[in-house]
Amino acid sequence: MRPGDKIVAVDGRATPEWEQLKSAIESRGGQDVEFTVDRSGKKSIVAATLDERDNRGFLGIGPATQFRNVGVFEAIPESFRVIGGITTGTVEGLARLFSPSGVERYSKNFTSSAPEAGTPSSDERPRSLIGIVDEGSTIVNGNIWALLWLLGGISLILALFNTIPLLPFDGGHAVVVLYEWAASKIMRRKVTVDFRKLMPVTAAVLVIFLVLGLSAMFLDIRQALGS
Repeated sequence: MRPGDKIVAVDGRATPEWEQLKSAIESRGGQDVEFTVDRSGKKSIVAATLDERDNRGFLGIGPATQFRNVGVFEAIPESFRVIGGITTGTVEGLARLFSPSGVERYSKNFTSSAPEAGTPSSDERPRSLIGIVDEGSTIVNGNIWALLWLLGGISLILALFNTIPLLPFDGGHAVVVLYEWAASKIMRRKVTVDFRKLMPVTAAVLVIFLVLGLSAMFLDIRQALGS
């Protein structure tokens, strides 16, 4: 395979989207696979024996970032579509991360082998600033528009993260304010929450996210070193 090749099918089954291709590769670890490759408009068959890493197939390829110029009127709905996609992906990602299966998958990162240095990881896990810089440099690759897209995406994700309805996030403060307002309306007197009683919850949330941040930093450093 060569840079710029587009894989359109795996073992005769069409893979129009990157996620479909990724799933097809990961489910065929150690197998002989035939890829239908589109190279400059000409289709050909490329055979390969997939490597197997952590019980998943591995080929050593990645998706290319494609930029498309659009006009002002097309850019407005496209912006809402992209923001909606990032928002949905962030919410779904947080739900997967803190689910029992997500916690189990994340813990396995500490016992599995690290990706080679300089290669993007296929693991869906949180990234620290180190990981963002490491993998972001591969995504940006000197393109100012890719850099702006990456920074915008990170800003949106951080904003959504801050809406988690737990203290000390702003979402937690909003929940407390709404509770005070609703309770005051129902009780017909001013109800005030004693934040001192919420300190154990706040401390627990801080500890959880501190552990999450430090562990993500460790995994990013390990990935950057490739060992």
